[in-house]
Amino acid sequence: FAGGDINKSGEKFDTSIKMGPNYLGTRVLKAELYWTKKSNKKEFVKELEAVLAMKEDIVAELMPENVLEKRKAKKLLAQKDELF
Repeated sequence: FAGGDINKSGEKFDTSIKMGPNYLGTRVLKAELYWTKKSNKKEFVKELEAVLAMKEDIVAELMPENVLEKRKAKKLLAQKDELF
């Protein structure tokens, strides 16, 4: 994005996931923005399948957001052939 460093972006996504592993939105964004930019369909699918495998209520306060992120993950997986 805007001439940024894609590898540095990947590191930032990883840091964010480590700091907030129960918030699914970061993983969805990583799949959508990072793995598509890297043209890595395998990791894209792996990231989104990990989101779908996680419980959305692992942290009660994040449940509404995580439910939405799971919906986004399903939608992105359905579009994978269009995105790659």
